[in-house]
Amino acid sequence: MKKYVAIVVMICLCASLLMGCGGSGGGGKNVGAQSKAEAQEKTAQAEVQKQAEAQEKTAQAEVQKQAEAQEKTAQKEVLAVEAQEEVQADQQVTRELPSQTDGYLIFVKDANTEEPLAGVRVQFCSDTQCMMGVTDNTGVAVFNMDPDNYEAHILKQPAGYQKSSETANLTATDKTAVFTLLKEGEEPKAADAADGADTTADETNEESAGQESDGEYRKTDAEWSFDMTGFTFKVPERYKEYKGQYHAADRGETDFNTNIFYSTLLYLPRTDMEREDVMTYYYGLTESEMETDEARQRVADYYKFNLATAMIIAIKNDMDFETVLDQLVEDRSTISKTGQLGTAGDYNYYYIIPDYSDYDDMFREEMPEEMYAEYQDVMANVEEDVLNGVTLKGAHRAFEVTPVGTKLSFETTDLNGNAVSSADLFAGHKVTMINLWATWCTYCKQEMPELEELSKELAEKDCQIIGICTELDDDDVQQAIKILEDNGVTYTNIRQTDELAKTLLTAGLPTTYFVDSEGKVLTTPVRGAYFDKYRERIEEALKAVE
Repeated sequence: MKKYVAIVVMICLCASLLMGCGGSGGGGKNVGAQSKAEAQEKTAQAEVQKQAEAQEKTAQAEVQKQAEAQEKTAQKEVLAVEAQEEVQADQQVTRELPSQTDGYLIFVKDANTEEPLAGVRVQFCSDTQCMMGVTDNTGVAVFNMDPDNYEAHILKQPAGYQKSSETANLTATDKTAVFTLLKEGEEPKAADAADGADTTADETNEESAGQESDGEYRKTDAEWSFDMTGFTFKVPERYKEYKGQYHAADRGETDFNTNIFYSTLLYLPRTDMEREDVMTYYYGLTESEMETDEARQRVADYYKFNLATAMIIAIKNDMDFETVLDQLVEDRSTISKTGQLGTAGDYNYYYIIPDYSDYDDMFREEMPEEMYAEYQDVMANVEEDVLNGVTLKGAHRAFEVTPVGTKLSFETTDLNGNAVSSADLFAGHKVTMINLWATWCTYCKQEMPELEELSKELAEKDCQIIGICTELDDDDVQQAIKILEDNGVTYTNIRQTDELAKTLLTAGLPTTYFVDSEGKVLTTPVRGAYFDKYRERIEEALKAVE
């Protein structure tokens, strides 16, 4: 019985447990459905998660692909920019340092973009005359002038740019200058703020302090080239050991005859240290300080014994050397030797050796002993050095002038628009002095008061002065009228024409010609503002018409 009860209890217990687990009626089916739903939910979640993961991977792959594409594009752009910069750098070097010309080159560019600026008016001046040039589309203005010392500055900046007060100093060998202009309202780049004009524009031929240009002929060079006189000179090796300065100057054609060219070899008994000291002193002065007696005296003292050791001359081969020698040298006792070097082209070449024997005691006394010994060595061997070292090439005129004998015939107007002809202008005057000038030419304007006085003197000799304003623009002509009024000029001034510009040739201003009553050119022109030469040419012209 107990055993039976126990069995019944266990059965009931199991039944209760089963019912408690499955609830009343159909509890087994509910449990199965729930399990299936849970399984389906899990499957769905897994599928969603799988799809999300796949989408994320696809998105990541797309992002990475796009990033790689963008990076490749950026790299290509960088390479393209670098390539363009290299091209621009190459172009810039070409712009700044043109080499296919013997003239002086002025390059003007934007200070920040470094792009060349076209149409910039540049003034280019020697001690006595000025030229005006305009930059081309590469930013360059070329001035074909004799090797010498010149100053250049911006005469008129382009519209939208600030005015520049920079001045470039050029020499017989430093023939390139670079100006940078800032646009209105702009500041220079930080790296360039202190630059101003390019260093090329600031470097000055040190030999030129208060002296004629000697170029940069240095004793350490293997060979010197004299392009205008037309020869080269092989520098003797022993000169390289000298303590003093052995140098030279290519002077070109003479003022009194354009068919005579000359150059000089020079010895200056000053050490490199003395040279550096005086140049550092001189170029540390302001422009006004350079004009003081103290500055002039110091430079004069430095050049006191700047001795010509030989002169090489080239004369047209139909000219007589002895006659030319009399024109070049007033006192033949100052000549030690002369001789012929040969012929090149249309020119015969000669050398002249000076005689310093009358000054030997002074040289011995005042020159340092070592320098005096060098001077003696130079003079003892100079003839042999010239004969062995000179190679002839043929003389070269830096620019052409209107030949003597050319007859001028033209029609134009005066500055007020009244018609004039050359026949009417020249008739009734033995000699007419024609002064070509421009509003931008400093020396032209400076000489006007003296020209006015000279015109009154010439009137008493049946001679006259007329001015020709070389500018064709109406605005410039109005400015010219004001300049003439301000300087009290009363002599006739006329406008240049294209045809007249082709007839009366100029390489710089002022340039002055002398013609007779029929307009025939009587003498070589005067280039620059030289009143003593004006008077000489007038006398020469008067003799020609007598």
